Amino acid sequence: MDSYILSEKESQSKSALWNKVNADYLVQQKEKEEKRLKEKEEGKPEKKRRRTTKKYKTPANTAGKFSIFRLINLFIIIKLFFFL
Repeated sequence: MDSYILSEKESQSKSALWNKVNADYLVQQKEKEEKRLKEKEEGKPEKKRRRTTKKYKTPANTAGKFSIFRLINLFIIIKLFFFL
C-alpha cells in the first residue's frame, strides 16, 4: 500500500512533469477563462448549451422481429449441420 503513495518530492516532480507536458492545454484554458471573464464584464450573455435529445436506435415494437430472425437463423444452422 505504501508503494502507491508518493512522497512529497515525488509528487512535486510528477506535477512539474505534468505541467510541462500539458503547457499548451493550460495556456489555452487560461486564455479561454480570460476571454469569458472579459465578455462577462462587457455584458455579453453567456453562450447557452444545447440540450441533446435521446435517440433510440430501434423502436420498441421491433424487438420481437429480431428474436424471430434469430430463431430462423438458428433453425437454418441446425438444419445445415445435423441434417446433411
